[in-house]
Amino acid sequence: AVGHRELGRSCALLDQPVSSLWDYTETTEDDDGEKKTISGMQFNYRFRVLNWKDVEIVKLTFPVNVLVDHIFEADVDEAAVKKATKVVYVKLGLADPSESHFQIMGRTVLTMSREVQIDCYGVTGPPPSPPHSAECELGVEYTPTSHLDGTISVDISFEAWDPGRVVSLTYWGE
Repeated sequence: AVGHRELGRSCALLDQPVSSLWDYTETTEDDDGEKKTISGMQFNYRFRVLNWKDVEIVKLTFPVNVLVDHIFEADVDEAAVKKATKVVYVKLGLADPSESHFQIMGRTVLTMSREVQIDCYGVTGPPPSPPHSAECELGVEYTPTSHLDGTISVDISFEAWDPGRVVSLTYWGE
């Protein structure tokens, strides 16, 4: 299995202009018909990942326990959806380079600020090496498309093809 290396805190940022935090009050009724009022804060945060292809996991540490309601353009650790937690792990997947962001919506019963500590983790090894253009007249283009749970997906395209040619890929650590 591929491990993870810490990429630091400058890998992603909270996109302040399109993120929001607001007070909410919700009245619910229990099984006995008794009304209960809950108040707290809801948030809709958009995070921009500066180098998406190098990041596999984004760790968000909130100032208070939060419950995640929705996440878009990524996957969230299921524990954060089931119970309130300060730390939420977000797993990144494929993204268009022009859309290197994910959005997370949630709530808390406490007052909170917009401050979120962000840590990123990438795979411990580099992606497989692309063929060197001087070594391959087939016009190979090599593009990593995603890395998730220790795997790496790539797109390889050729400008030309030789039916008798054998192509080998060597992966780091294999």
